[in-house]
Amino acid sequence: MISDIMKGIKTKYTGSALAGVLTGGIWDTQAPEGTAFPYAVVQAFGMTDETYTEKVEFYRIQFNIITDNLNKSASSVGLNALESTLRALFDNTTLTVSGWTNTGMIWQKSDEIFSYSNKVIGVMIEYETYISKSK
Repeated sequence: MISDIMKGIKTKYTGSALAGVLTGGIWDTQAPEGTAFPYAVVQAFGMTDETYTEKVEFYRIQFNIITDNLNKSASSVGLNALESTLRALFDNTTLTVSGWTNTGMIWQKSDEIFSYSNKVIGVMIEYETYISKSK
């Protein structure tokens, strides 16, 4: 359930060091126009499989951190620090997904995003995770 995965992400985020530096917050799919920088947008894509005894769901989760601070090395709010803070929170973590067992978040890759015309930069951070429950 994508909505359950998003709840697990938001629960992990709330009160974290990442919440302290993403002053614009974390958003599902799209941030509202005028959102303060820096902020993150999360998208989750899922596939379902079943065995004789359990239901398994695989998710690819993409975080996009966007900032208007073009100095990637700036302390705590530069893009490098924001990526490190997100990865410290989510790398190999287990999400709380009601009614499901989560195997943990597995980092896949990070790619930089540039939009100098809009004077913003960002990073896309991608994870995979699996959840399962008995039938």
